[in-house]
Amino acid sequence: MCVGVQSNSDKQVKSLDSQLNELNAKLDAAQREIQDVTGARDRAQAEATDFGRKLEEAESQLSTATKSDAANKKALADARTALEDESRIRAKLQGDTRNMQGELDSLRDQLEVLTTAFVPKRYLSLRKGRVVTVLFSERRFFLTF
Repeated sequence: MCVGVQSNSDKQVKSLDSQLNELNAKLDAAQREIQDVTGARDRAQAEATDFGRKLEEAESQLSTATKSDAANKKALADARTALEDESRIRAKLQGDTRNMQGELDSLRDQLEVLTTAFVPKRYLSLRKGRVVTVLFSERRFFLTF
């Protein structure tokens, strides 16, 4: 009976040894798979951290660009307003200059009429841009044309 039990126990040991080897192989495979998954998870976390940092940088740049854009729009609006104001003032000054030039021409014409009517020609020398001395009964008048 010993031989039968021995042989039976040898078979069981071989069977258990074979199962143990299979389980060890499965355990090794599972540990390798766990390491692969852990490595993939770590890489994914590192990538997520990198993407998070890049996203923060992009949001910061976007915020800066938005502020800069708003400042540029305000400066442009201010420049347009200043240009419109300056254009209005310039147009008004040009109109005033034309009016004053017309008044000056009219006054010159009146002066010429008056001086030619009351001053003998020998005392009068009318040349534009020069000072003319006109004698009126012992008083001197200086006229600029």
